[in-house]
Amino acid sequence: MQAIRAFRAEHPDALVRPDALTSLHILDGLRSGRMSVGIVRGPVVEPERVASVPLARVPVDHVSVPPGHRLAGVEVVEAAELDGEPVLVVDRSDAPTAHDEIEAYCAAVGARPRWINHAATQVERVLDLVAVGTGIGWLNAWQAERERGRTDVVVRPLRPVALYDEFRVAWRAGDSAATTAAFVRVVLETCGA
Repeated sequence: MQAIRAFRAEHPDALVRPDALTSLHILDGLRSGRMSVGIVRGPVVEPERVASVPLARVPVDHVSVPPGHRLAGVEVVEAAELDGEPVLVVDRSDAPTAHDEIEAYCAAVGARPRWINHAATQVERVLDLVAVGTGIGWLNAWQAERERGRTDVVVRPLRPVALYDEFRVAWRAGDSAATTAAFVRVVLETCGA
C-alpha cells in the first residue's frame, strides 16, 4: 500500500486497483493483458511473456498459534516441534511452489505435521483459521511484524530459518507504457530489500 500511495502521488490520474490474488492468477492476468503490474512470489518461468525483477527475499521465520496452544508459551518454536501438529499449508493447486517448499522444510527437520490444506488467501484469513484452532500458520518477517497487534493469535519466531518468500515485481513483456515503468520504479524504490 505504501508503494501504491507513492505512485498515486506522482500519477493521480492513473487507475490503480489493488487486489489480493495468488501468483498464478497474477501471472495469468499479466499474460492476458487484464493487468499491467503485479507482485508475485517465486520464479517467473515465461520471461518472453512476463518480465520481472527481484523485489525482496523475506524469511518465513514465524508461526502463528492460538493463544491456548502449547507452543504459545515458548519463546522460539523449533520446527521439529511441529511434528504431529495440525499445520496449515496452501493447497498445491493454488500455490505449488509454496506448498512444496513448506512440506520439504518440515521433512528436512524430521517433522511430520498433520497437513491442513487451505485455499490461497490473504494472510488475515489464514490467521483467522489459526484463531479458531484449525491449525498452525506460517508467517514471513513482513507479515509477522504487521500482524503482531492481533490478540486472537500468538506469533512466535521459528527456527531454523530455511524458508524464504522470494518476491518479484512483474509486468507483461513488451509493455512500453510510461505508467507501467513508473509503477515498477516506485515499487522497487518503496519496497525493495
